[in-house]
Amino acid sequence: MVKILVDTNILVYIADKKDLTKYQKAREVLKEIEKNPENFTIGLQNLREFGNVLCNKTKIPAHEINEYIFQFQNIFSEAFQDDIESMQQAVFLNRELGVSFHDANLMRAAIKNGTYTIYTENTKDFEKIPGIRVVNPLNWL
Repeated sequence: MVKILVDTNILVYIADKKDLTKYQKAREVLKEIEKNPENFTIGLQNLREFGNVLCNKTKIPAHEINEYIFQFQNIFSEAFQDDIESMQQAVFLNRELGVSFHDANLMRAAIKNGTYTIYTENTKDFEKIPGIRVVNPLNWL
C-alpha cells in the first residue's frame, strides 16, 4: 500500500485559522485523510514540530493543541520515528543538496518506513530529495 506523508505545515493549517484560505483547504485534506487513514502517515517529528509551531507562533490554548495532537495520533494510528541512519543521511542531503536537515531527516525516516510521497506546502525544499514525489494539496483543493 502506498502511503502519503502529511507534512507539519498541513497539520498546522488544520488548526490555525490565521490564513482562512489555507485553513479551509487543509480541512479538505483532513477530510480526505479521515476517509482513507490507511493511505496517510506522519512522523513523531511532525507532531513535535506541530506542537512547537502552535506553542510559539499562535495564541491557541494548550488544551486545544493537545487535543489536536491526540486527534492526529488517532487518525494516523502510528507515527513513525527517525533513527541515527536517517539523521546521517539527512546530514549528507543537507551538505550535498542544500536540503534543510529537519526536512531531510523527516523524509529519510519516511522512506525507511516505505513512504515516498509527501503532502506539503514546502515543495521547493522537498523536491531536492531524490526518489520522492512532492504534492502541494493546497494548490488543487
